[in-house]
Amino acid sequence: MKKIIVAAVAALACISIDAQLWVGGSLGFTTDKDEANADNVRETDIEFEPVVGYAINDQLEVGAGLELNTTKNFLNEKDYKYNSFGICPFVRYKFLESGKLSFHLQGNIGYYRSHYDYKDLPDRTYETFEIGVSPLVKYSVTEHISLVSSLGWLGFYKEKDQYSELELDLDSALSFGIYYSF
Repeated sequence: MKKIIVAAVAALACISIDAQLWVGGSLGFTTDKDEANADNVRETDIEFEPVVGYAINDQLEVGAGLELNTTKNFLNEKDYKYNSFGICPFVRYKFLESGKLSFHLQGNIGYYRSHYDYKDLPDRTYETFEIGVSPLVKYSVTEHISLVSSLGWLGFYKEKDQYSELELDLDSALSFGIYYSF
């Protein structure tokens, strides 16, 4: 039994020495009040996106991210809450590097489940599938810490039993994350 444990520990040590594993993600909070709207709409949104990845070589990485999102919208007496959970595996390709700055193209496939809880209306649940690409900019602060920014999204998404759309999303084009490489 001791030999098996020693062999397993040695194998894990060899894998981790050669591995380029990284973790990170982003955390977002927004609140908005539409003063111009006669209904006086106010919305609060909290988003948490942890990510884990593995560098296969200097140019190619694979990984997956989770998306946890909650929104509360206040519209006079018609309040609603929105909760979303998603998983998004991806492949990231580095096509240009200059010093600590590098540029990447990330292709992803995502699945999301969203639930709307309305105050005066029936609740709704949606399932969404997406496939698309995003350009990324990465700045390596240190050997282990990097800042990553996404600059938009081009892809296709389909809501189950609803509609599908080819979309270029520039409304929420800028997002930031921080990663730690082991």
